[in-house]
Amino acid sequence: MFAARRSVQKESEPWQLAEQDLALLADLAQRIGPDDADLEAWFQKYFRQHQQRLAADLWILRRHVQPQARVLEYGAIPLLMTSALAALDYDVRAVDIRPERFAAAITDLELEVTRCDVETEPLPFANDAFDAVLFNELFEHLRIDPIFTLREAWRVLKPGGMLLLSTPNLRSFRGIRNLLMRNQGHAATAGVYEQYEKLETLGHMGHVREYTTREVGEFLSRIGFRTEMLIYRGGHGKGIVGMAERLAPSMRPFFTAVSCGFGIDRERRKMTRRSIDRRIFIVGVPRSGTTLLQSLLAAHSEIASFTESHFFARHFGFLPGLEVPVLTRNPAPRVSEFLAENNATAGDAALWFSQGGRWRLGSKPLLPLQTKPVARRLLRVLDELALSRDMTTWVEKTPRHLRYIPFLERLSGSGPSPQFVHLVRQGPQVVASLHTASRHWELPYDLETCIARWNRDVAFSQSRLAAPNDHFVLYEELTTRTETTLRRLLAELDLPWEEGILESYAQAASDLVTQEEGWKAEIGRPIRPANTSEQTLTPDQQERVGESLRSDLYQTIAENLARRSDNVGISE
Repeated sequence: MFAARRSVQKESEPWQLAEQDLALLADLAQRIGPDDADLEAWFQKYFRQHQQRLAADLWILRRHVQPQARVLEYGAIPLLMTSALAALDYDVRAVDIRPERFAAAITDLELEVTRCDVETEPLPFANDAFDAVLFNELFEHLRIDPIFTLREAWRVLKPGGMLLLSTPNLRSFRGIRNLLMRNQGHAATAGVYEQYEKLETLGHMGHVREYTTREVGEFLSRIGFRTEMLIYRGGHGKGIVGMAERLAPSMRPFFTAVSCGFGIDRERRKMTRRSIDRRIFIVGVPRSGTTLLQSLLAAHSEIASFTESHFFARHFGFLPGLEVPVLTRNPAPRVSEFLAENNATAGDAALWFSQGGRWRLGSKPLLPLQTKPVARRLLRVLDELALSRDMTTWVEKTPRHLRYIPFLERLSGSGPSPQFVHLVRQGPQVVASLHTASRHWELPYDLETCIARWNRDVAFSQSRLAAPNDHFVLYEELTTRTETTLRRLLAELDLPWEEGILESYAQAASDLVTQEEGWKAEIGRPIRPANTSEQTLTPDQQERVGESLRSDLYQTIAENLARRSDNVGISE
């Protein structure tokens, strides 16, 4: 947590602010005015109420940012801070939701103010464009998506640059007084209706809510900022509350968080600049050829892939009588292992498992209560790994995730709907290969288990034939008509065919297999069908397999795929 992980320097703004700053602001207030006469009274009131605060902002800025630095100011209107920064020789740019309210003053003062709704629109600036960002008295106004807004600030801020964010201090004497004596949850501005009414009367939102220093610090750390200093501010009154604020500065009504963009490294910075377009899971019976298909897709220039994650199959179990899995094991060790296997940098989601999430996952009886939040974070771990490679499509291959398809469909939330690629192979070959490969596993499969596994899993795949996000590949077609099969699959996934896939898949395969997976050693060899049943099973075993397997399941899937191919005119 923000307060527990590291110490933050704490100061108070001076009670007597620099006269030259107060005079500068007073002079600018005489030169600035709104285009709409109905806003004149608001502007004059704003100046009277905020002159001290703006002077303190200038005092803080000069301590941390040198003149001529490139500075971005959020919420420029009514231009007092913007014009003061320009007068003090800062290279200032500003954004505002409705700069036209002060269009004449912007022109007269030669200010660069761009219209931008910072809660819904990306900033019109390049990455790493500014030495400092001023986010003063705006955080409490955000009502749509503060995460997006602050991520954009982080994007345009140079690594090591400064974010200066000021906002009312809810945990102040005034905030506590208002809550206990007036039944109002604010330190600075009251009236829920009045705050929303400002959308009509002023053209911008009033206060949505106010925050404590801890809440702001934790929020900024999740975005990727490291808060270095808290400066407690305001409270220049002379009554009992004013006296108390002098004795206990941390209870003053405002604060500024001085933060820098070192909270996340360059690889993690890339993770928030784009969003994932496709999440693709390859599923099926183990030893069906899923690693071969994964390697072929991983050779595509638009696809990121990784070692088997086992995220859901190992950590979410099906309780008796329930069709929905619940969290039964802490996945944090596997997340760390997975990142190491893929030489990956931990993003926010992965760090949650090693830092903030540890205490939540420490009690095994409480794990089921964390099922959906943890599962969504595991999906985000995969998202972040793909984005760190500048990819927006990823392919994950853990065959046992087949049974988790309905669960994964419900987890997508605001992200893309997952796509599922079922690789189906004739039963005798799978049973023989699975029976042989499992000898290397902690719990080897006997022949009956392998047969039951194929029957169960292929029956589940057959039940998904009509699902719109499910795609099917037959191993026998993949190994005999590789290009035709891949072209069809990529078209279904809305990805273009690339000629180099068949030549480079062997290299892609080498990055997907760990040293412990010796049974996958043949991946990367020339593609051809493998018939292992006659080589590894005795005649008696082959007979038992032939009698027990439900070959009709495979036949139904094959016939369905043949009809699909006929309908779209696919041929060699």
